[in-house]
Amino acid sequence: MVTAIHVDTRELPAPEPMETILRHLGDIRPGIYLEMRHRMRPQVLLNILKNNGFDYRIRENGEDIFVYIFRADDERTRQNVGVL
Repeated sequence: MVTAIHVDTRELPAPEPMETILRHLGDIRPGIYLEMRHRMRPQVLLNILKNNGFDYRIRENGEDIFVYIFRADDERTRQNVGVL
């Protein structure tokens, strides 16, 4: 079973969305991913994730951007997030 942590950062001013997600990275373990809901593509955060052993998928839904963050070595979660 794969579990999601949902974080809505749409109303937070910069740099609070990135700071919020960085605080949650320690909660992401095999079988757990973080779903970030944001108003824009967080490019700086995406680079930080890639450089620190995380991977992500992005889905745009109207005005909202959903970023699904998981450990790069967690293939089971990668497969589950890929079907969202």
